[in-house]
Amino acid sequence: MSFEVKIPSLGESVTEAVIGTWMKRDGEAVAADEPLLELESDKANMELVAESAGTLKILRAEGETVSVGDVVAIIDPSAAPIATKKAEPTAPGESGEGAGTAGRPAGSEGGRATPTEGGSAGPADVASGASTGATESEAASGPS
Repeated sequence: MSFEVKIPSLGESVTEAVIGTWMKRDGEAVAADEPLLELESDKANMELVAESAGTLKILRAEGETVSVGDVVAIIDPSAAPIATKKAEPTAPGESGEGAGTAGRPAGSEGGRATPTEGGSAGPADVASGASTGATESEAASGPS
């Protein structure tokens, strides 16, 4: 069964409004409580939200004057979008971009420190073998 999107009571003595902006397009999937359109009256503007999920069929265009009780769109719930949770963006160092570098000093890559701007290797660089070009396993086992 389709759901009719009707113009609600707009307040005391207000009987009509103008459809200002459709926030969704004809044929687009909408979720429950998602804003559909903005109504403009001589006293205030208000948003109409979807009362159910489904596919939107717009019946009245932007700029048209509508009265309280007019049907401006229909939502077909048989074509309701599947609710999926979007992945939350992660901060660097948690996962995704920048993963695996948390806790390392700036300028370190792959567990191996790089020489400082002056070109000389510091104590940490020597210990990791960065100044000799040794691999991590060679640096860990000590000089040969």
